[in-house]
Amino acid sequence: VSITAHDDKWIGAWAGAAALSIGKSDKTSHSVGIGGAVGVNQANITNSVLLNNVEIKAGKTSVSARSKGTITAEGLALAVATGGKRESEAFDGSVSVNMIDQTTQVDADNIILTSDSPDDQYEQTAWNGVTQVTGGTSAGFSSSEGTSLAGGFSVAISEINNNVASKLNHADFNSTGDVKIAALVSGNQITHAFTGQLAVGGDSTYAFAGAA
Repeated sequence: VSITAHDDKWIGAWAGAAALSIGKSDKTSHSVGIGGAVGVNQANITNSVLLNNVEIKAGKTSVSARSKGTITAEGLALAVATGGKRESEAFDGSVSVNMIDQTTQVDADNIILTSDSPDDQYEQTAWNGVTQVTGGTSAGFSSSEGTSLAGGFSVAISEINNNVASKLNHADFNSTGDVKIAALVSGNQITHAFTGQLAVGGDSTYAFAGAA
């Protein structure tokens, strides 16, 4: 007897923005480029097997709840400002957020298992193997014969709540086989934030970058 709840998911949120300000006239005194991007995943996921008041007369019995897959949130922002005779400014920012509540469980109550073979066994497993990726990238470039300013930030936030449980209550096993109960987690959590800023100017240049 095999009872399984299997969840194989792929959830993605991508956001991208680019701002270009390029002045080519000799009369262009001020050039500004501003770009921003936000990618957000918010989900409440439940994958469970519930058994109540069950009598099993069979050989090997397997009960499992399994969750796997990939959840990704990525933000990319680009800002370019060039050609300003007096000033050029480029500002960019990206924010990526994963807010995930996930429950993977097996809840068995009042189970009766009858078997005459010592090779028969009862296996109960809850397993979570989800890969979660949260990342933000931003880049800015500013060029001017006068004052040049480039500023940007990148923020990646992961708020993950994984609940994995394998419960067995009020069980009566009339068998000499093995009983195996397991709750397992083997997922990956990856969070990255990158930002790069370049300011090129004649009189004054300023570049600011931050990542979290």
